[in-house]
Amino acid sequence: MEHSVSGSSPNPPDASGAGGVRRLRVGLARPIPASPGGKASGPGGGEGEVRGDRLAELLLDAGHVPLAFPLTRIDPPADSRPLARGARGLLAGDYDVLLLTSARALPPLVQALDEANAGASWTRPEGLRVWVVGTATGAAAVAAGLAPDRIPDRFVAEGLLEAAPAWGTLDGTRILFPRAAEGRDILPETFAEAGARVTLVEAYRAVEDPEAGDALLAAARRGELDVVILTAGSQARVLGRSLTRSTGGWPAGVALVAIGPATQDAARSAGLPHPVVADPHTLAGVLEAVEALLPDEG
Repeated sequence: MEHSVSGSSPNPPDASGAGGVRRLRVGLARPIPASPGGKASGPGGGEGEVRGDRLAELLLDAGHVPLAFPLTRIDPPADSRPLARGARGLLAGDYDVLLLTSARALPPLVQALDEANAGASWTRPEGLRVWVVGTATGAAAVAAGLAPDRIPDRFVAEGLLEAAPAWGTLDGTRILFPRAAEGRDILPETFAEAGARVTLVEAYRAVEDPEAGDALLAAARRGELDVVILTAGSQARVLGRSLTRSTGGWPAGVALVAIGPATQDAARSAGLPHPVVADPHTLAGVLEAVEALLPDEG
């Protein structure tokens, strides 16, 4: 099935903020955390209802209008026992490296470490190395008491694969890798091929919400969005299936921004338009990509 696609430089309807400053209406497909004393925004949550999400904060501070369409929600692992065993092994010194590719893995891992230590304070095992993919995950690791030893220059799995051989031999290295249930296999498979002993454990699940995908697509077609941001391949798949189920193509003038090349590839595979890729592959890079879509007023 073919879909009409927008170019990388959309020309959305005028949306001016205070003083005539240009701002964009941005659809956020990522899971939105619950606000203090309240609940997370539903589809089309609107400005002011997505506080607590770092990307929404960045967009609001830049004068844009973030609108929440969480295409997935974050759930606990289907079986918590592997993560619990991994936490016990980590505290016992059974691993040489803790590998982290998402900040979302930290809260369930810390909870498992607390439970493994019977609720008492635990300390980072001596000699444990912590490898993370990006600065956001690194900051979450620092807050959890697991400050990273290594962060690659490129904040994607491939960047870590390029850098890891210089960090020491992988042969025989024992790696604990807590991640999403549906994560990519390139890291564990490549490390295993290099001789590492990788223990892959599910730390959380991204559960898809097809109704939210339909709602986001409908809002885009009604002209209520200028940009849609995808920060995970699972979000691209949900939106792509909504597009496939519907009549018509992607609305012209609504840009897609992907946080990295893996998410871009997922969008392509899902039949979505070619997204702009953030560079660097961080939330700050996503904001830069959104800002670059603003028309030149000169």
